[in-house]
Amino acid sequence: MKKILFLKSVTKSDVTTDRDWIALQDGVAKRLGDSYTVEVARFSDLAYLADGAKSRIWHIKKQYDIADFDMVVFRRVGDELEKAISAAHYLSMKSVPFIDSYLLTQGKGKLAGAFLRAAHGLPVPRTFFASQTGYEEIFRDDAPISFPFVIKADNGSKGRDNYLVKSFDELIAVLKRSSGLDMISQTFIPNDGDMRVLVLGNKVGSVILRKGKGDSHLNNTSQGGSAELLDPESLDSTIAADCLAAAQLESLQVAGVDVVIDKVTGDHYFLEVNRAPQLATGAFVDEKLSAYADMVSRFLKDAPSSNIRQAVQTIGRVEPILLSDSGVRVRARIDTGAKTSAIWASNIHVVDDQLRFMLFDESSENFSGEEIVTNEYTKTVVASSNGMAEVRYKIKLSLVLKGRKIRASFTLSDRSDQVYPVLIGRNVLRGKFVVNVKLGKPMHQEERRRTKDLRRVIEED
Repeated sequence: MKKILFLKSVTKSDVTTDRDWIALQDGVAKRLGDSYTVEVARFSDLAYLADGAKSRIWHIKKQYDIADFDMVVFRRVGDELEKAISAAHYLSMKSVPFIDSYLLTQGKGKLAGAFLRAAHGLPVPRTFFASQTGYEEIFRDDAPISFPFVIKADNGSKGRDNYLVKSFDELIAVLKRSSGLDMISQTFIPNDGDMRVLVLGNKVGSVILRKGKGDSHLNNTSQGGSAELLDPESLDSTIAADCLAAAQLESLQVAGVDVVIDKVTGDHYFLEVNRAPQLATGAFVDEKLSAYADMVSRFLKDAPSSNIRQAVQTIGRVEPILLSDSGVRVRARIDTGAKTSAIWASNIHVVDDQLRFMLFDESSENFSGEEIVTNEYTKTVVASSNGMAEVRYKIKLSLVLKGRKIRASFTLSDRSDQVYPVLIGRNVLRGKFVVNVKLGKPMHQEERRRTKDLRRVIEED
């Protein structure tokens, strides 16, 4: 039995809207029949935890995870857009289909930013959010973040509405004092200051080390912290690459990336990615303006009619992708040995010089039954791994991989016996991604089943 979750915001009651909402959920449940179950929840019913592969979004009372559903439908997001964006990135990371894909975008607050970066493998401190009653219930019984930790306003800046709490009583006092604000909590990272890394056009422009004053946990210069200019070349190469990737994820050519290094473990974490970092104000104005002017000069010289080249990202051997033209999300196998990408298609034929086909087939849960018709196609000869040559049709498709929208050529093939319906080849990867086979989100159980089936066929032969 398949399960569908409807998520909605709490808004001022409106008779027409309420009637529409009830009619929708009841109507869908009735028409889907007994083979489906429909659940309804509000964003305020949920707890949100961004923590890399351990991320969760769950119903506080009923304890189910929203990723346990076969589909999630966002309905009436209202003023809770940031929570919806966070949930969309989480579901994308878990490869759970949802409606509507417009939510797979950049938010403005800290929570959505944490989920975006966690979904793409960038290190963030464990980040938690719930309503005030949700905080009280969860932290009283089983705190997901150990004391002391930092709690701050989701849309706060310059260290305002930012506290270090050391006990449950302090937490409740801060929440009551901050009534009306969405407050997120993050693991406190022991540090000797944090770094504001200024990313300018796919290059580290400047690095400023900020240290807090006295016993304050805040390193912001606006809160009395000190500032020291570092040589950008001294920045660890891994941290530098991650900073560029963090800016690119939010489509920023100018970004202030805040990084903290755990002085015990040496691990680095992203606190925030600021869209409008201080340039003509604050510390080291001359150095920041010089770096900015250098970016403008590079831009005019190297790319007068196009955007600055995006950062190269590291991906794994299997990654979730969004097929933009159809809105379908699937996991794709990344193959550096393949020149051209391929996608599962069925009922492929040409009528009056028009190519007609369907993505996937009836055995796939992603099959819509909609025929695609195009005049823009070519033929190509593809050699398989066993040396056999096959003529295939080639088309252009748009996809989103690691937050980057790409239009590329795909050959149409029958991949019904493959674990992954899409194969990403070098034509998509070149200049944009490098592959680390230890990373990614493979379907281990399906891969093992496929291996067993192949072994059985070989033994029978």
